[in-house]
Amino acid sequence: MSGDTGEISVERHQAWFGQMLVDPGCWFGVAEDGSGQPFGVVRFNVDSDDPSTAEVSISLAREYRGRGLGGRCLQSAIHQYRGENRAVRQIRARVHKDNLPSQRMFESAGFVYSEGPEGGFLVGWLRVPKVFSEGSGP
Repeated sequence: MSGDTGEISVERHQAWFGQMLVDPGCWFGVAEDGSGQPFGVVRFNVDSDDPSTAEVSISLAREYRGRGLGGRCLQSAIHQYRGENRAVRQIRARVHKDNLPSQRMFESAGFVYSEGPEGGFLVGWLRVPKVFSEGSGP
């Protein structure tokens, strides 16, 4: 998640996105509706100082918000990501302190807020259970 709450130029976003696409520590998942229309993205970034930790961010198209889709997308992405990245043992999420729907979404996925607010953001953690990290599913 970007801590920048101001407007981001197209050029700046394109440069950032280009870097993310070639970053081996970055993983993207795209959510699609039943007709194949993309409506959201979930991104994981491995912490360069601690490869057992990844930070997750999620963004849904405005017209898809408020339908309970975010939680399902997040849980599905965590399951898929962990299947491909067994070294990650904990996932961090930073959620704006005023974004109650997002806070509830992360809580419903098992995140527990242990820090915050940090620059206007709460920090939530999901510890990956040992059985999940070694088995084939949650």
